[in-house]
Amino acid sequence: MFGTITDRLIATIISVGSMFFPFIDGIEPVFNDVRISIVENALVLSMHLENCYTEELDKILMSGQAIPLRFQAELFDRDQKQPLLTKQFYQTLRYNPLEKHYRLYSSEKDDSDTYGTLPQVHMNFSALNNIKLLKSGDLEKGHDYFIRLMAYLDPVTFIGEKSNLDLMLYWNNKKPVVNTETFNLSIFYH
Repeated sequence: MFGTITDRLIATIISVGSMFFPFIDGIEPVFNDVRISIVENALVLSMHLENCYTEELDKILMSGQAIPLRFQAELFDRDQKQPLLTKQFYQTLRYNPLEKHYRLYSSEKDDSDTYGTLPQVHMNFSALNNIKLLKSGDLEKGHDYFIRLMAYLDPVTFIGEKSNLDLMLYWNNKKPVVNTETFNLSIFYH
């Protein structure tokens, strides 16, 4: 009985909070310093997502719950509306309250790094460095392309709870999106 009341209370708090959430300033993340370059005959992406942390979200990052941040990169021909290629990857952050450190897992590296402070987490959780997206054989001569990049937070379920907390509320329910400059096959030969 108390579990049902608790679930309803949490759902009500989230619902009421989401009505007022759009009026909070500074919670719409933006991509910054988006760079594509060529490394070992592969087009790689580096970027940083800024303005994506709030005090409340930081408390969730410190909860010990695994928090996944997902990225999606889509390759578009400049003259087409549908992506030619889609690549998804993620980073998962988990705080260990006993050891007082954060472990950040990257799906692209299939490896984890450890950080001791929240500012280090802010710098690394929302950054990508040299993520391989495609090779020269994925592009055709005479076509111009661009990459659309977006990010989003998955909902989380805390231990003992039955309902999910939609972390996108902390981002005003808006996925940040950015398009790169156009490029063509010649990018591999400079």
